Amino acid sequence: MPDATDMGAITDDDDRGGRACDAILIPPIAALMGFTGFTAEQGKVVFTIDPQEYHYNPLGSVHGGMIATLVDTALGCAVQTLLPAGTGYTTVDLQVSFVRPVTVETGEIVCTAEALRVGRKIGRAVARVEDRDGRLLAHATASQLIVAPGALAAA
Repeated sequence: MPDATDMGAITDDDDRGGRACDAILIPPIAALMGFTGFTAEQGKVVFTIDPQEYHYNPLGSVHGGMIATLVDTALGCAVQTLLPAGTGYTTVDLQVSFVRPVTVETGEIVCTAEALRVGRKIGRAVARVEDRDGRLLAHATASQLIVAPGALAAA
């Protein structure tokens, strides 16, 4: 499974203006789900994955839950890049629309998420999942509750 180094995680060496993007690490779910790549900049993240048969549902295509996990991860990370260091977030709502089926034959898929607005309490983001030819496979939106440093651990 890829680790943060393999996937291109942002490190403290990058100049990101003192925001959470300074130390954003690959979420542990990325290794579990088999994400193969990651890049981030202020307000935007990109995850890639090569669909495998272990992602399949009983009907022989990638399970919608895998795509939902991909976009939820990317949407949250896009918001995180704009938060002050140490500030948390958690998904309040997630809307995913599936446009085309995904199989092993689809090849690498790319999920690009961008923060639309990040306020004091709520962050909103949008994502697109595309194949290597730029065909839309799914799109999503989410709202993230902004959580004070340490608040999630105390809950």
